Amino acid sequence: MKRLLFTREITPLQISNFNLPDLKIDPKAFIRVEFVDFNYSKETKYALFTSKNAVKALVDNSYIKLLTNTICIAVGDKTAKELHKYGLKTITPKNSCAEGLVELFKEHPHINGISYFCGEKRRSLIEDFFDSFKYDYHSIVVYKTVEVEVLLDPYNYDGIAFASPSAVSAFFRQYPGVKLPCFAIGDTTADALKYYTDSIMVAQKPSIKHLALCAYDFFENKH
Repeated sequence: MKRLLFTREITPLQISNFNLPDLKIDPKAFIRVEFVDFNYSKETKYALFTSKNAVKALVDNSYIKLLTNTICIAVGDKTAKELHKYGLKTITPKNSCAEGLVELFKEHPHINGISYFCGEKRRSLIEDFFDSFKYDYHSIVVYKTVEVEVLLDPYNYDGIAFASPSAVSAFFRQYPGVKLPCFAIGDTTADALKYYTDSIMVAQKPSIKHLALCAYDFFENKH
């Protein structure tokens, strides 16, 4: 049986629902999210969310109710579903990544006046695009990602699954030089892995189920 280190928390029920025989999944969270204090006083026509953590931060600070008349742009199905819980209107890009988001803005140039709710660590691609085309926007940091120390032997596993660039940097800071097959939930996470390894497989869809399936298929095809 192959063993897969999953560098984020997932529940036993989720693992069971993957229904992947001969793959032992061991979840170990290398990062945790902490909400930060912020003010949201300037309501805009659009609100941008690139993760459900940002949505949860607004809920935690009771600002979510201020978005009733706002059109929300959500990257990823989970982010959109989190917004739908509160009856909010959403637009989603075809591709769930920063590049897909930029394409959405190019296709709909009327979108302007944007509150970008984001984490402390983020790629600059979106804000660089806004600056280049002189968008009216403001970025609001609503959460931060904190690395968690995890004691283990990486070579007890046959591969490592990553669901975010932050998890990639947290893992390789603690275990530099590890040479094992690595599995990425999407292109952004795969780009982060390129600094540490050439052995990278990317899930067909950006979900933890497809991430686990990516690893399962890889191990099955090796035999």
